[in-house]
Amino acid sequence: MGQIELNKVKKAVESGRVANTYLLIGPPDSDVLGGGFELIKSILKSPLFEQEIPQQHASLEKLKTLTYPDIHYFYPVNTTGEVRTKANSSDFIVKWREVVANNTKVTLNDWCQKIGLGNKQASINKEEAEKISKLASLKSYEGSVKIFLIWMAEKMNINASNKLLKLLEEPPQKTVFILICENEKKLIQTITSRCQKIYFGHQPLDNQEFNVDYELLFLEWVRAAFKVKGNKSAINELM
Repeated sequence: MGQIELNKVKKAVESGRVANTYLLIGPPDSDVLGGGFELIKSILKSPLFEQEIPQQHASLEKLKTLTYPDIHYFYPVNTTGEVRTKANSSDFIVKWREVVANNTKVTLNDWCQKIGLGNKQASINKEEAEKISKLASLKSYEGSVKIFLIWMAEKMNINASNKLLKLLEEPPQKTVFILICENEKKLIQTITSRCQKIYFGHQPLDNQEFNVDYELLFLEWVRAAFKVKGNKSAINELM
């Protein structure tokens, strides 16, 4: 189902209908991260990028090596034996390229082992969100669109989430944000409500949003159904 949804979005993107923010949701084994890269490929091919075919090919080649200058990657990190203070995503970009080049189905545990966190918890902090905001406000290197891919977005702490939210409320022109997470319920709702969502793989019940209004309406319907059982005149209420 995720690939079908993704293909529809990719088709829209390549025709020029590009959203500001996408949220891809699913477990690592559904290759949700790989889906993120497929979406980026479509964005690079879209009219929004205003690139001729030779430029597109060059951009796609840079994407393969994760060296395209206007695509920025953010992911959970922490201090290690090598990075002792104020760890950020750029400190681990070489390892990120190594991991993703071999396996886009990488889990958070795989990633933490790769960067040597030991028992430490990885997170995306406010400083990272501030860096995203600053990069989004700058002119792109290639003079076109800037893309921000945030992997395991649910690992943003509350300060980072609030900072990113302000950016998503009024995104700069020609910026696209791709958030990737396993569980959308762990993201603040004001962020998820601003995203075009694409679901990958089977979604457990605790990873689904329910509309409270519909839930209350369902409860009212059940009560009305019980009323009809003993009072046929309550059929109008049920209908």
